[in-house]
Amino acid sequence: VETANILAEIVDRELQRRQEELVKVADDPELPQLIETQSALPWQKRKALFKLLQDKKELVDAERRSLSLEPDTSWFLTDAEGKPLFREPFNTETIDENFASRDYFHGLGKEFDRNDMPQGITPIRAPYVSTAFRSNATQRYMVAISVPVWDQDRRRIVGLLARTIHLDDLRKELNSQMAQNEDP
Repeated sequence: VETANILAEIVDRELQRRQEELVKVADDPELPQLIETQSALPWQKRKALFKLLQDKKELVDAERRSLSLEPDTSWFLTDAEGKPLFREPFNTETIDENFASRDYFHGLGKEFDRNDMPQGITPIRAPYVSTAFRSNATQRYMVAISVPVWDQDRRRIVGLLARTIHLDDLRKELNSQMAQNEDP
């Protein structure tokens, strides 16, 4: 029981750390402006939005590596309807899919069939850790940490920023952290 409690605490701390990093990125005042000005453009023309988020992801990944922590599997941004606007690494399989059915988008604790979603699905309004799901891009199980991106007046959500990690990568990180905690 004590080992399970320690594991749960380590997982919680790691997910909290990742969530806090993502909140800082979502709070960048440039992000909602870029979402509003570039969301209607084809993905090839969203260069400023891609550059901003790629730069932020590179900084976060570099810091994580310097601390011997696993980098994220992916970062992505959707509009307030669930349409993908950005993904790193880029994946043509998922660029035109709508992800409003995913738990990380709506926060209802389950995945919905895309063709049979309840009416009135809206994006999360606070940072959220999803249930585990199988990635369309990698076919592996993962979790997503997602945060809303608010407009400048913080009156409406203009997008959803998320990061994912494969469950087996999270397990590797946990094993590493437990080993460090056991060292005298």
